Amino acid sequence: MEIDIKALNALIPVFDFVGIVAFALSGVFEGMKRRIDPVGVFIVAFSTAFGGGLLRDILIDRRPFYWIDHELYVVACFIICFLAPYIYRFFQKRKTAHDWYIFADAIGLGIFCISGTSLSLAAGVPWLSSVIIGCITGVFGGLMRDVFLNQMPGVVAD
Repeated sequence: MEIDIKALNALIPVFDFVGIVAFALSGVFEGMKRRIDPVGVFIVAFSTAFGGGLLRDILIDRRPFYWIDHELYVVACFIICFLAPYIYRFFQKRKTAHDWYIFADAIGLGIFCISGTSLSLAAGVPWLSSVIIGCITGVFGGLMRDVFLNQMPGVVAD
C-alpha cells in the first residue's frame, strides 16, 4: 500500500487545527484550575497551543511563523479563552475536567509530533532530525504551560 503524500499534506491544516484547539483547551483547563486572570489564561492557552510550533519554526528557519501565517488559529484560541469560564464550568460540573485535560493534552501531543515531523521533512531536514523536531513540537507547548504555571513539567514528571 502506497501513501498519497499530497492527500496527507492536504489534511495537515485540519490536524493542526484540532491540535491547536486541544492544546488551547488543556491550557485553559490548567489556567482556570489555578484561578489565574483572563489575560493569564490566554497566555497559557496560546503558549500551549503555539509554543512547540514556534520553536519548530525557529529550528527549521520557517518564516513567517506558523501562527502568524494562520491568524484564524489565533482567533480560535482567543474564542476558546473567551469561553473558558463556561467550558471549564461545564466539565467541572460533570467532574471530568481532569480527564478532558489529559485527553486534550494527548491529542495535541500526538498531532503536533506528526505535523512537526512532516513540516520538518518538507523543509528538507533529514529524517532523524525531523523526528526529533516533531517530538519537540509536540512537547514544548505543554512544557511552556507547566513552567508558566510553576509546576513540574508533565513531560518529565513520573
